[in-house]
Amino acid sequence: MKAKKVLAMLMASAMIMGTSVTAFAATATTGDVTVKGLVKENTKVEIFKVVSADNNVNNWVVEDWAKDYVDINENNEYVFDWKELYAHLPETATEDATTSTGTATFDELALGGYVVKATSLVTGSVTVYNVMGTENYTYDETTHLMKGEDATVYAKNTTIPVDKSSDDNFIAKGQTVTFTVTTTFPSFTDEEMDLKPAPSYKLIDIPDGLKITGVTSVTIGDDTISGITGAYDTTPGKEDNYVIDLSSEIKEANFGQTVTVTYTAEVTSAEGYSNTANFIKNDKEIGEDTDKGYTAILNVKKLGEGEETLSGAVFNVYVGDKKEGKPLYFTGSNGVYELADSTTPGAITDITTIADGTVQVKGLAEGKYFFDEKEAPEGYSINTDGVKFEITKEAAEVAEDNIEMSKNLVDTKLASLPSTGGIGTTIFTIGGCAIMVTAAGLYFATRKKTEK
Repeated sequence: MKAKKVLAMLMASAMIMGTSVTAFAATATTGDVTVKGLVKENTKVEIFKVVSADNNVNNWVVEDWAKDYVDINENNEYVFDWKELYAHLPETATEDATTSTGTATFDELALGGYVVKATSLVTGSVTVYNVMGTENYTYDETTHLMKGEDATVYAKNTTIPVDKSSDDNFIAKGQTVTFTVTTTFPSFTDEEMDLKPAPSYKLIDIPDGLKITGVTSVTIGDDTISGITGAYDTTPGKEDNYVIDLSSEIKEANFGQTVTVTYTAEVTSAEGYSNTANFIKNDKEIGEDTDKGYTAILNVKKLGEGEETLSGAVFNVYVGDKKEGKPLYFTGSNGVYELADSTTPGAITDITTIADGTVQVKGLAEGKYFFDEKEAPEGYSINTDGVKFEITKEAAEVAEDNIEMSKNLVDTKLASLPSTGGIGTTIFTIGGCAIMVTAAGLYFATRKKTEK
């Protein structure tokens, strides 16, 4: 960065040389410096003078701490090595201020060049600012004099805090979840604003176990922004990336403003989800946050009275603590099933235990569930008690992983049938009939004797 002062022309004659000191002194007043685009969290802003005008000799004076990092050429132009200046700042700033509004202003600073340092005071904050520099003067081509000019510098962030959350982190497969992502709109320098192609600012979400279905709202500061949508990337190898393009909102008024984006997604995995929101400025990541969701996995093991494992037991699963309403639908086989919708191809309500006696269902949210035994294994009776599970809301709220629960259900053998080699009931039937016939004959014979 260069600052030009064409005082060499003024030294051409004694008259001009004599008047230049007075003129320079008269116009070398002050200028304000305003720092904008800070994250709206408690932030300390320090400003350090690098060079200033010496009104007595019409020259720039470099501060002692900065002399190794500033060059002044024969045309009285100075060149800063900003990064080295920033790396060797003195312990005491020229001025400092603390702000949480995203803006800090330093009034009536002496004309010169300054380095600005911003530091977040929030414990755990990931906000990091790059070196910033500015000058609070301008050179008047008509009068050949320096004059004060208020300056604005925009905070340049290498990282910006991002917060991502959902309206439900313990979910069922097929459920719709709403995500809210909050960050701070980054600042763009004049050079970045002039980039060809134009500068860009995007939110890229990489969902795992989710299908993002659309953007529901975007706000920047106090303004609701319409017309911003999202779409999956069509670039080969990036088809899983969902892109929300905010480039149309790159404007000075938005720098440092709070950005809030909400969008919806359908849970596609029975084992929960994990997705990361990345904010990308000119193809460089400047902030991210990950949100995760979990599900319930329930296991039933079917046993005989001797604890032998029983395959072939058929269950239906109901929401609640008894057989009530319609059973849930699942897809799957071989003892492992995932929650499904009734319209899902291949969806079934009957789930069956395998050789080790187990059956598992995945992708359930918190609540009560009842496993009703619909068919018992051959040779065993149905256990009408069923199996009850409950995943409480409290447990779901603090879950940091999928919740898995297991229970056993014991069936009893059916009673033994009579042996086919026994005497059976035929002989008793014949004997009974013979007794009845004999009794009838005796009755009628006695009656005839009485009549005679």
